Amino acid sequence: MRAEFDFVAAKGFGERWPVPQNDVMDAWTRLAHATEAPSLGAAACLRCSDPDDQKFIDLAIGERVDTLVTRDKALLRLARKAADRYGVRVCTPQAWVDTDRSNSARASD
Repeated sequence: MRAEFDFVAAKGFGERWPVPQNDVMDAWTRLAHATEAPSLGAAACLRCSDPDDQKFIDLAIGERVDTLVTRDKALLRLARKAADRYGVRVCTPQAWVDTDRSNSARASD
């Protein structure tokens, strides 16, 4: 996971997501933690069309995360099944930000 993270971070996040690379790496250091590879029991039922991305959906399901944020089309195609079967929301960064803004607006009402 770290190798993939480093690869994506090194490319940058584009003009729409101007995040300094040092901030991203600092966040990784603070927030990431080691975990065992998930057993492939339940996760094996949800197959990603890109074998290189399988690890991300397996980990999201295995760790019972709320949201997997990605721009990867193969992972995004799993959104409905991931939500219905495992309660994992798979969404784009923009959808994630929009939801966060919407929740913040409701909280301030």
